Amino acid sequence: MLRPLPLALGLRYLRVRRRSRFVSVVALVAILGVALGVAALIVVLSVMNGMRDFQVNRILALGAQVTVLARNHKALPEVAKLLAGLRKQPDVRTGMAYAAREVVLSRNGTLAGVRLKGVLPRREQAMTSIGQHMLIGSLGQLASTPYGIVLGRDLALRLNVVPGQRVMVVLPRGLITPVGFVPRLRRFRVVGVFAVGNARYDAGLALTARRYALRLFGLSAPNELVLELKHPFQADTVAARLRSSLPPGLKVRTWQEQHQALFAALANEQRMMFLLVGLAVLIAAFNVLGVLTVLVADKRAEIAVLATMGLTPRALLATFLSLGVAIGSLGIMLGLGAGLALAFNINSVVEQVGRWLGHPLLTMGGVEVIGLPARVDPAQVGGIVAMAAVLVLAAAWLPARRAARLRVIEALADG
Repeated sequence: MLRPLPLALGLRYLRVRRRSRFVSVVALVAILGVALGVAALIVVLSVMNGMRDFQVNRILALGAQVTVLARNHKALPEVAKLLAGLRKQPDVRTGMAYAAREVVLSRNGTLAGVRLKGVLPRREQAMTSIGQHMLIGSLGQLASTPYGIVLGRDLALRLNVVPGQRVMVVLPRGLITPVGFVPRLRRFRVVGVFAVGNARYDAGLALTARRYALRLFGLSAPNELVLELKHPFQADTVAARLRSSLPPGLKVRTWQEQHQALFAALANEQRMMFLLVGLAVLIAAFNVLGVLTVLVADKRAEIAVLATMGLTPRALLATFLSLGVAIGSLGIMLGLGAGLALAFNINSVVEQVGRWLGHPLLTMGGVEVIGLPARVDPAQVGGIVAMAAVLVLAAAWLPARRAARLRVIEALADG
């Protein structure tokens, strides 16, 4: 098979000989370095994509994708008519009216600020995933238990309360009487505990039947409408349209706005991991630079002979560039294959390594975590491959350029 002369010369220099064995070993190290860097980037970013998707799915499973609420915690006007109109919006799948406010829960001197949400138990069971994450009790018990309440797991642990016991619910805004300020409060009986795996809800959310929440808040109608969308990631677009069409005095919030800090932290973490792991590819590129620099210095006489035989500087440049491209291509292909294989089988690998070590690799609060989410993004993989290729080419360019500018007479004299 005929190959271009620069490529044939470049590959010839990679063959192991006694005099060039060191160069070949360093070239192998460079290939493995590029492969390791590419594979590590693919695996790390895929796992972080999976973690982000996991968090998003947990948030969306609670149904609060777009929220319409009145200012100052007041009741919404004409709730049934307003909800019926919102349900007719083309991007809205369904909606639900709630009575919700921030309250303080108290038991045996322990206080916890939470969001108390008055729900219709059957509709809540169908609209959100909380009913599927009940550890004790059920949402249906809210309908049959007067002033019953369901708490998140972390909240129940903080208050040291179990189903059957009571907690005091205190509304910060109470009543002004002739004898002074009197807080609005009521004892609720705990009927269930849920755990959705999100600290924002497990530690800061409590549910009760809507009619009891309305009595506690002193409202004649719900003060929030929560919409579930057909396409949750269009929440900002839907919210912008609603803000221009809803009556004045109503606010619109989206799930993206409520969790903006979380998504910003995840994005920053992903960028930092990309930079840190990307240093491995940069180091591998320096290995390529070192290999070609040593090779050019070792082959000065041969390069000079080739130049006297008519090989042009451009052909010499292409020779050593092709050598760098060969090293980089081998490393990138190995890293691409290994990275994709690991990313698609990350749970099996983690489980097997845990067995070898005798204990699980993934734990949270002393409890083993089942499964590690991962999602391979083709655009990210393409960007990783492109970045590695650019770094390898940049590293190969400098010694290749030096070979092309070699002074023939001086090289022959030194040889």
